[in-house]
Amino acid sequence: MSDKIVPNKVIYWTYTKENWFQRVKFVKGEYPKWEYPVIEFLAIRNCEKCNRLHYIRNGKKHVYVIDSKKLDDINCSCKEAFAKGELEEYFSMNDFELDEIDAKIRKNESYELPRRVRFCHECKRIFVQKGDVLKIYCLEELKELT
Repeated sequence: MSDKIVPNKVIYWTYTKENWFQRVKFVKGEYPKWEYPVIEFLAIRNCEKCNRLHYIRNGKKHVYVIDSKKLDDINCSCKEAFAKGELEEYFSMNDFELDEIDAKIRKNESYELPRRVRFCHECKRIFVQKGDVLKIYCLEELKELT
């Protein structure tokens, strides 16, 4: 799952809000030069052939596939939580987008995050919003890595 280009466009570096703001401070140089903060992120791979999301977390491989349901058809409390902006939110970008944002951060320019990702712990759905487009993914496979 690579486009064979480095930097690449198929791996999405995904941060919680807190970790993103720590990263912004780091890019701005607001930490002392000898202090490197621990900034956690997920590397989510987007397969352009099958349109699945893959990532590894806590010793488990997660595979998500596009959900055929629309937001209104989901029978979970996340439907209302999503509408209210109450789901756990992440910021996600590929290498090219991240480089562009970093350059703007260093120049103290405003920037827009390319996509926002929300996750429901209850039904295990991932909501990826880029502009006006919302894609909903559901858990297809969860493997314990040994």
